[in-house]
Amino acid sequence: MNFRRRWGKSKPVQAVALGLASGLLVLAAERLGWLDTLEHKSLDWRFSVFTQKGHASPDIVIIELDDNSFGSQDFLDNFGRWPPRRKLYAGLVHYLNECGARVIGLDLVFQGADPHAGDDALLAQALAERPSAVLAFTLNMGTFRETDPAAQEKRLAPFALHFSPQVPLALKPYSGIDLSQDEFLRAAPHMGCITVEPDPDGPVRTVMPLFRFRDEYYPSFPLALAALSLGQKPALSVTPGPALDFAGRKAPLDEQGRLLVRWYGPTYTTYRHYSVWKVFNWLFS
Repeated sequence: MNFRRRWGKSKPVQAVALGLASGLLVLAAERLGWLDTLEHKSLDWRFSVFTQKGHASPDIVIIELDDNSFGSQDFLDNFGRWPPRRKLYAGLVHYLNECGARVIGLDLVFQGADPHAGDDALLAQALAERPSAVLAFTLNMGTFRETDPAAQEKRLAPFALHFSPQVPLALKPYSGIDLSQDEFLRAAPHMGCITVEPDPDGPVRTVMPLFRFRDEYYPSFPLALAALSLGQKPALSVTPGPALDFAGRKAPLDEQGRLLVRWYGPTYTTYRHYSVWKVFNWLFS
């Protein structure tokens, strides 16, 4: 009994026991995912405290279909309810280009024909005449809209990126895709993927700058916009680290090709936002 008491009071023994207990606690926390949760919450706090709105580029402007637009009777009379007529997007592409927009991104997938005769032709014409436009598509783990998967790949292939050597990343191999209808794909000069996968607890902390579909690689929507804004096709590669080497800049990636987002500030106040109906009122006033 005295022997056990002496060992129990021994400081080296107590230190070893405390170390073992701490190690087991950390191991259990890691196995249960608690450490990841703590790191995510710590990251959220750091972004909320240390991000500065002034770092956001003033060149980025967001035009949105909002409640103000759909609450306007003039808007409803001209473009209808959701989904609005495609002459809306045709007009935006045309007039924003005329007003000097360097890049125009349409983060929508235009599936199916517009019931209003001539609207689809107007949008296709606007896309074909404005090489500064980027259309969107989505990838998923679902099924194809067509019975022949090769048909989908053929439709998207003209927008693929070509790397030499191949991308040294374990990118998720998506199997399903949603594309705009063919007349818009034939007219669109650029495409980018808008698929976003949030973390299990809800927030979006990382994005994929590159996507893999079958045997090809495609840019994300933001990457396609950034490339086009430079006015020429920039050098693009994935270097050891791994990192995305883009236009002389290196962005660190994880092994799955994810890029940690550096948020610049709160929603709706960091970048300039305009209601689409206010934009049209300004254009035609």
